[in-house]
Amino acid sequence: MLKHILRWGFPLSLIVCLGCGSGSDGGDSMAAGGSIGTGGAGGGGIGGAGGGEAPDGLMEIRVALPGVKPILPGQPKNFVAMGLFADGTERNITQEVTWTSSDDEIVSFDGDPRADFASVPGDGKVTVTATLGSVSGALSTCTYPGDFSPYLSPIRGQGQGECPCDLSSPIPYVYWDNAYYPGGVVKPLRFGELHCDESVSIMIFVVGTTWCGACTSYAQRIAEKASEIEAAGGRIVFIQSEDDNHQPCTGAVANRHLSNYIGDVGIRVGDAETQPGNGGYMASSGVVRGYPTVVIVRRSDMRIIADDSTGARDLDLAEVARNPDRDWTAPPVPMIESQCGGQEEDGEPNNSAAQATALTVGTIDAGVCDGYPDFFHISEQGPWRLSLEFQHDV
Repeated sequence: MLKHILRWGFPLSLIVCLGCGSGSDGGDSMAAGGSIGTGGAGGGGIGGAGGGEAPDGLMEIRVALPGVKPILPGQPKNFVAMGLFADGTERNITQEVTWTSSDDEIVSFDGDPRADFASVPGDGKVTVTATLGSVSGALSTCTYPGDFSPYLSPIRGQGQGECPCDLSSPIPYVYWDNAYYPGGVVKPLRFGELHCDESVSIMIFVVGTTWCGACTSYAQRIAEKASEIEAAGGRIVFIQSEDDNHQPCTGAVANRHLSNYIGDVGIRVGDAETQPGNGGYMASSGVVRGYPTVVIVRRSDMRIIADDSTGARDLDLAEVARNPDRDWTAPPVPMIESQCGGQEEDGEPNNSAAQATALTVGTIDAGVCDGYPDFFHISEQGPWRLSLEFQHDV
């Protein structure tokens, strides 16, 4: 049962929702390589001046993408080859190897005078191989969607009609240099690499703060089902936006906080270190409207398929991971046992922001009696105060 009393306070126009939740590249450092192996070089065009006898003691070649920028269709991309020797030393042998591609229609080393540079005429999966003498190393990777958006935005804007909705462009290639993985591993996390990992069906980004109790509670809920979610192909990334002092949160603080409450679950990063830019990318995006915010991205095309504007927090995340191509912007209404005596409350229909019931000074009895949220609109001139009394039996 809900009662509201408007008395005094500050002039404001707001939407009250009951039954719903609260709510480029940069750097030139070497990026971690993908799958690396030895053996014969793949087919495709050949470039580079290498291919002669391998230096004495060369045991392994590791191929990697330099910097943080992924492979984008229509833009040339260079690669790096590092040689590992029997005495434990490591040396850059990029200019000594022969470069080959498994598919010239995606990545081709023909035509560019720079041995380690390739053109990227197409889109898809590819294996790039570096060979020197009898030693080879390979990087299995893929191109990033070329039509990505430079911004993050919610699927459904406030007041927008019912979904299904048109999904926005693929998300930009955000990255963190220091991400905390299970087992105490600290290494980079890049959207470009996640996109190429076919063992992943969806990425679940949970944006919260260390001071937000609801964020911790939601993280604990996810942690309880993390094994099922990950077995279904979901990857869980906890992004802490602010620390206890309401300052941008670092990865170290995020890891320490979450480890205390959920243990060794998911990947943990701090928004202070989100790139590109100078941090704070998630906090300033249009997606984050409150804490916690949940954003679900389909790995195959890097599009947001559910967020808080479409009820992402209430989804069965393991089921989403098993069926990433389903329309999750309009999830089925949950089964609710009404505690309203079979009567719909005053103010219906008000199940969307566009249908919000106007509240005026006085008292109203209402209730959330079905699986839909209820919205109320307050546009009272002059000072006022809103008081809510809510009693729930479910």
